[in-house]
Amino acid sequence: MNKTFQKLFFCFLLLSATTLTQAQFSGNGSGTPSDPYIITTPAQLNEVRNDMEVHYKLQNDIDLTDYLAPGGDGYKQWGDTGWKPIGHYNTMFDWADFTGSFNGAGYKIIGLWINRPNEMRIGFFGQTYNVTIDSLGIEIAEAGIKGGGHATIGGLVGSQVGLSDNINHCYVTGGGISQYGASSFAIHAVGGLVGYKAGTINRCYATVDVYSDDGVAGGLVGYNGFGYINNCYVTGNVTSSSSIVGGLAGWQDSGGTRINNCYAVGNISGTYAGGLVGQ
Repeated sequence: MNKTFQKLFFCFLLLSATTLTQAQFSGNGSGTPSDPYIITTPAQLNEVRNDMEVHYKLQNDIDLTDYLAPGGDGYKQWGDTGWKPIGHYNTMFDWADFTGSFNGAGYKIIGLWINRPNEMRIGFFGQTYNVTIDSLGIEIAEAGIKGGGHATIGGLVGSQVGLSDNINHCYVTGGGISQYGASSFAIHAVGGLVGYKAGTINRCYATVDVYSDDGVAGGLVGYNGFGYINNCYVTGNVTSSSSIVGGLAGWQDSGGTRINNCYAVGNISGTYAGGLVGQ
């Protein structure tokens, strides 16, 4: 093989790889903040988990109903466990964060449901680190989102661990979010939008019912560890059989956290219960 042919061959391989990456998404986006990959189908949404360091944008609503139903491509992968969260933490040796950005552009993901009692980070995103999520709606299916006792669970994000994480103009509606087999440790938390929060949430809302049998539960955030919650509201009911419950946040840490211009109007029930904050 002569040198000229070698160069042409390698250029062809590079072009083929680039074309394949672009073909997984709509349009000609390159995955940068100014030129994100464009998502228009459930299959493309699923591809996000294969490159969690780049940037994405929705171009329309994404309906997961058929995708996660028996016979759908999602069901063929995951069966009756529902959507597999993007980003995970199983042990200190087995974790992967979503670290890019996701712009919902005012669109929504419809028909999301999850039933994963043995996983530790449950939500559309399992675990994020220093990301920005903008203008995204989540409509949970009637089957709801369910997780086990050692999990952090949220409709949008299970665990938001980066201090620079930002969630702006997002919401969660529809079926309930539940946690079963929890202990009373605060980190085992469930929230309507986010289970555990270390970043900032701006202008978001949740209208879902939230339940934990013995964990920390909040209408918007289960455990508010750091950062700010600004201009948010909750209308869902929040219940725990024997633990800490707050209409907006279950557990409010003292580590520099702030809640500004927020309210909650749902019914609250738990051993340590507060209309806005449980503890």
